[in-house]
Amino acid sequence: MMWIYFQIKRLSKCALKRVACPTLVLCGRQDALAPVALHEEIAAEIRGAKLVVVRSGHLSPLEQPDVSARSYGTCSPNRCRTGGSAKLRRGGAL
Repeated sequence: MMWIYFQIKRLSKCALKRVACPTLVLCGRQDALAPVALHEEIAAEIRGAKLVVVRSGHLSPLEQPDVSARSYGTCSPNRCRTGGSAKLRRGGAL
């Protein structure tokens, strides 16, 4: 678990700050592999990201499909600040 945590931390310093589209960070409150604190850090690095914490473990879409589906509906790619598709600020592809 710590390996995943440090890889995400490393990524957050590089790519997460460049995400320029609506982003939903969905996590389960009882997730032992990727705790809520990690998701909070990820959401904080992405400008305008929405953090949703659901009552589930690591597989939120399978454990809470209705809640997950409603959450996905609030983060439409059509509202992307860069004009539609997911892109990174300052060039590059996602």
